[in-house]
Amino acid sequence: MTDAPELLFHPNFDQRAEDEAETRGTVFDVQVRIGNAVYLVTFVTPARMASELELVASQGTPWIGEAALIVVPRIKREALQRAVDAIAQSGDFFTRLIPEPA
Repeated sequence: MTDAPELLFHPNFDQRAEDEAETRGTVFDVQVRIGNAVYLVTFVTPARMASELELVASQGTPWIGEAALIVVPRIKREALQRAVDAIAQSGDFFTRLIPEPA
């Protein structure tokens, strides 16, 4: 991918919402625009992923499978941007996703 990815957050994703997402360890439905394509992704921290896996495993489902899931060390705009920049540079992650309808 040659175009730089741009993160597009919900208009209400202000500093307070970012702090709350950091505390939860996840943020859902973040749009990533690359060229004319927009992809919907979810960011999650390793701690939140472990917690979620423990919860679903205790309910009999010992796995988590979600398209467009990106695991990051922190839920901060800078960390999320670094992650999508690196992912876009590394290859085919976004090419395997279906863009949102225009």
